[in-house]
Amino acid sequence: MTHIASHSAQKELNFEISYLVARFGRRQALVAIIKTCFKGKGRPPDSVSHLSNHLRRDIGMPEIVAKSRRGGTEKV
Repeated sequence: MTHIASHSAQKELNFEISYLVARFGRRQALVAIIKTCFKGKGRPPDSVSHLSNHLRRDIGMPEIVAKSRRGGTEKV
């Protein structure tokens, strides 16, 4: 990251914080920022590896292709 890009990002952050303080007040803005910092990242996405090919097609995922014992490939 260059110095110019870093400076620009810092200016944007300062502007956004100033806007929040002007709109909601110092205390509410500070509490919201602190809550956001300590808030968890949320639940990780569910794994789709256990889904059947039918369900995988329904949600737009590629089908699982298993190798057959004869050396060819077949859909599971």
